[in-house]
Amino acid sequence: MKITGKGISYLDSSYSKTYFGLIKLLKQYRWEFQFLVPDANAAYLGCGYSNLDPFHKYAKNIGVFLINKASIFWLFSKGFIVIVEKRIKSK
Repeated sequence: MKITGKGISYLDSSYSKTYFGLIKLLKQYRWEFQFLVPDANAAYLGCGYSNLDPFHKYAKNIGVFLINKASIFWLFSKGFIVIVEKRIKSK
């Protein structure tokens, strides 16, 4: 935040789960899940706004590229798109 000058508080990200924290939570309930890598041009992506400066567009595109090449880069992601399926117990 100090470098970019954007935002005044870490409050928005302080409650976010990490990659491993989210996996632990989902496994706790025995839910099936899949992390999805969105298209780099998707508007719903954290930096997906069309009025971004070139640096932020580049950072977003390189981040999506790296996650596509090696899943280890999920560790550095700030947000996730996850499909979760809750299994209903049959009687």
